[in-house]
Amino acid sequence: RAFVRELAGIVQEIHYSLSGGREQVEICYASNVSEEDFKKVLAKERGRDLKMRASLTGPHRDDIRFLINGVDVRHFGSQGQQRTAALSLKLASDRHRACW
Repeated sequence: RAFVRELAGIVQEIHYSLSGGREQVEICYASNVSEEDFKKVLAKERGRDLKMRASLTGPHRDDIRFLINGVDVRHFGSQGQQRTAALSLKLASDRHRACW
């Protein structure tokens, strides 16, 4: 969550530049379970997880959502918007790494 928050400003700046100022991007960390409910959900789903031989709950199932001008890119963005969002994230990650 903290990493996504750190990258958000850089991604916004890069995406705005790549889109020629036509698009505003927002990135959000999308967790599949809250921190408060994590242990409870793990215990509740233990039988299913053992049967599936994989845990379907936890941070490995979390995602990053991209919104362009308020619209979810995964579901409603064009292929070009999806690529530009991915490129913005990659460039922001590289810039963030260079600062470390």
